[in-house]
Amino acid sequence: MSWRSGSVLFKEIWPLLQKHILDQEERIEFTAKLLEILVNEDMDAYDVEDLHAEVRAAMRKIGLSIAESERYQQDNLTCSASTPQKSQWWKIW
Repeated sequence: MSWRSGSVLFKEIWPLLQKHILDQEERIEFTAKLLEILVNEDMDAYDVEDLHAEVRAAMRKIGLSIAESERYQQDNLTCSASTPQKSQWWKIW
């Protein structure tokens, strides 16, 4: 697959992921796995980094660099599976 066709394919799939994977953390996890496959098949992640903050969170999760990271400093999304957090026992609901 060419890098361009991989980017086009991901851009077509992304709205479906948003629609059908309702949990944000799960969507980031799945997106990271999908991006990893596409990048291994020669997709250039630069072409999709501006789609959504969740895409950038998925990119960070698998260690892909964000080419224009200064544009996305307001991003505060992370995936808790990659960044363990202490549970707050008093916030159980």
